[in-house]
Amino acid sequence: MAKVQIRGIRAAQERLKTLPDDVAEHALRSSAYAGADLLKDEVVARAPRKSGRLKRSIYTKHLDEHSGRDKQAYRVGVRRGRKRKSDKDDGPDDTAFYAAWVEYGHWRIPPKPDGVSWKEHRKQHIGKKWVPARQFIRPAFEAKRAEAVRAMKERLKLRLNEILSGKK
Repeated sequence: MAKVQIRGIRAAQERLKTLPDDVAEHALRSSAYAGADLLKDEVVARAPRKSGRLKRSIYTKHLDEHSGRDKQAYRVGVRRGRKRKSDKDDGPDDTAFYAAWVEYGHWRIPPKPDGVSWKEHRKQHIGKKWVPARQFIRPAFEAKRAEAVRAMKERLKLRLNEILSGKK
């Protein structure tokens, strides 16, 4: 999991310490979401499109177990789900079990022909070939990391000004 830390905003941190816990947490959560949403949009833009399922399966999720008063965490990921047997299957249409294969590459092994045992099929490797990676998650993070940090700083500044001026 990639992590982004904002440094150099001591004044904002000091202002957060003087606020009640729920208000400080709300401001930080809003700030963290601004960066996560920007990264999600970039991942969606870079995802290869064949059927569109991979793009629909990309999500942003708040991680309660890794968050608190002074830290908020979000995950930008891909819903993996299960492989559907057919398009008529009742399973959700927004899962992409193959996302890791696209990101890291994989071996393509064609179906076993009739009349050939599994043992023989594996031994012969008939038609086996390496499908190269088409990375989209890591390059999106690298491209938008600085912009995400700027977006988080701006959102935190905006939220703190709203809170301190009494608008909440």
